[in-house]
Amino acid sequence: MSPKVRAALITQPLTQAGLREIAALLPEDDAELLAWIEEAYQRAEVDELEKLLYAAAIAGRKLSATLIAEHGLEPFRDGYRFGWLAAHMEGDVTAALLTTSADSTAIMVSAYAMYVAARWWAQHRSGEAFPGKLVVSARNLHSYPDVTPDAAATMGAMAVLMKDAALQRMWGGEGRSAEQMRAENFKRIEGFLEAPLVESFPEKENRGYAGSQPMRRAVERIGRNEPCRCGSGKKYKNCCLKEDEDRLRRSSAVAGKTWDELDQGIEAVTKAQVLQMTLPELVHLNVAYLLDEPQQSALARLAKGDHFDEVVSVFRELGLPERLRANWVFAVREATSAWRRDVVLQLLEAAGDAAPPLENLEGSVRLLLASHDPGEFCAAVEAESLALLKSHDSEELISLVAGLTWSPYRALGIMVARGALLLTEAKHSAWVFDEILSKRADLDLPIDDPVADLLDERASRRDAGQDDAALDEAQAKLEAKAAEVRQVREKLAAMQREIALREKRERRAAAEQTQTAAASRAEPAELREMRRKMETLKALLKERGEERVSLRRELEQLHTDYAALQAAQEAGAPTQEEDEEEEGEALEVRGQQPLRLIAFPKKFQELLASLPPQVGRAVLPLLGRLASGEPAAFKGLVKIRECAEVVRARVAGDYRLLLRFTPEVVEVFDVVDRRDLQRRVKLLGAKGA
Repeated sequence: MSPKVRAALITQPLTQAGLREIAALLPEDDAELLAWIEEAYQRAEVDELEKLLYAAAIAGRKLSATLIAEHGLEPFRDGYRFGWLAAHMEGDVTAALLTTSADSTAIMVSAYAMYVAARWWAQHRSGEAFPGKLVVSARNLHSYPDVTPDAAATMGAMAVLMKDAALQRMWGGEGRSAEQMRAENFKRIEGFLEAPLVESFPEKENRGYAGSQPMRRAVERIGRNEPCRCGSGKKYKNCCLKEDEDRLRRSSAVAGKTWDELDQGIEAVTKAQVLQMTLPELVHLNVAYLLDEPQQSALARLAKGDHFDEVVSVFRELGLPERLRANWVFAVREATSAWRRDVVLQLLEAAGDAAPPLENLEGSVRLLLASHDPGEFCAAVEAESLALLKSHDSEELISLVAGLTWSPYRALGIMVARGALLLTEAKHSAWVFDEILSKRADLDLPIDDPVADLLDERASRRDAGQDDAALDEAQAKLEAKAAEVRQVREKLAAMQREIALREKRERRAAAEQTQTAAASRAEPAELREMRRKMETLKALLKERGEERVSLRRELEQLHTDYAALQAAQEAGAPTQEEDEEEEGEALEVRGQQPLRLIAFPKKFQELLASLPPQVGRAVLPLLGRLASGEPAAFKGLVKIRECAEVVRARVAGDYRLLLRFTPEVVEVFDVVDRRDLQRRVKLLGAKGA
């Protein structure tokens, strides 16, 4: 790459005119352009790389998806424009994107990577089931703590694109408004991806900057013919321009600082700045000299992004101080999940005498350390299994499952994980099942696992005294979905057996008859149709399996909420003050009550959102039971003396639901803390309620 091109990449802004200037300098030979891009990747100059890729795309040059497969997502910061680049690349875009990880990049880049992977598949593999790994990744992203509204909107649009009902419920919920929002987001994203990329950039700079990221220039932008900033009286181009261009080449992730200046003032780098940097920028930073909070954040991001060399380097320099022990443990776990024995050994060595003894490490780490020798690995598996048979430790059982599923022996890991579901505590079962689904996707197996029947049974169990309409409804939905899955699974198995028999007969017939080579290779239309139906059944099985997982989790959450509500009510035994408050005449209800509509006050949804979650989960089911006329729901309602016809119901321990019944309506007034009850009652009395 010539100095002129490098200077243009450094000085030209991210505007339409600036990118067209760069595009005009691109070589005509595609091989040379690829060499320039590879050079930018190797230098890890994020700004230059993005400008080069954007300019190439604007010039109509074709980029290969192998760039993503080889270099990952780390250099990209702008999720929207990355999505446009990926959507217009040549080759198998889905396969390339599925080789990347959400752990090593910004959440918006990950969301667009999944959307574009699904989009390419729908366009080029129409009618085929989406890759299982893509579905699992879309579900796993929901558990990330830093999912932004934009990322959630992108994932909801992806669920629409995939026509996946389970993912749609996960990314946006149910109801007409949720469906409309997802549809609008889908239309907006598609409009952006189909429009020219150049339109996403401003025509002119806005106050000296036009990028989507915070300003990071080491030198303030000055016009070439303007007076130089040094006060010499000369034009900038004839004075400090050359010196500033050198500073710009060493621009850091912090505005106004070069990398060497940043290292000299490393104590000024904040946690917010660390979280804003890309991983290549973090790699350039001298993490060992950061202050505590920025240092801990940087180590966590580097370990999550598999930049283990930099992490090991920090611990070699600092040892293992107590303030970084959690980071060290996290790095060991991440290295274990990547099955990097060399990294774990280096981290142990760097920690020195402060490292915990081998027996205090997780079982998955011990398996990894023994993985260099097949005999030693088998002995370690046997030792871990024997210890678990003696201790019945659910945490260690999870560690054994993790060690095997993270290892090269993933099929064995799935088999052990299936058995673990019988023994793990309920709080761990969701993680184990997700691990099974993830490894099935890696092995190109159908996403539904027969062990799901066990989880359904487990989710349907009730503790003594549990009696709730919401639980009944959720359990009924789960059982119906499980029946659908079993039916589809049986049809698929029957179809696979029939295809196998037909293929066997076709081969026998071909061997017995004299046919031309071309004719012998031709597949009968009937067999092709059967294969098409089999693929349709696979897609249906995947969809039903995902819906089943979602329903199971809803039922498990209801059990959890029910238990929490009971605990809150038990913990909130009435004090003397509450006993006085609760005095009143019980509402007498005789016979079957009529069906009633529920009349909510204005901003009732906002009210519930402002209260603890268990309050809403107690109020809404109770109102539903009251509206349906269920006699048991009226027990415990107390008349309020100061307000005719108004009654109160105790919900979630310290809260009171105020309502009134008419022949056709359950009229809701408010949900208040018991301490505010008397004041609210006086207001209702003043209004004549």
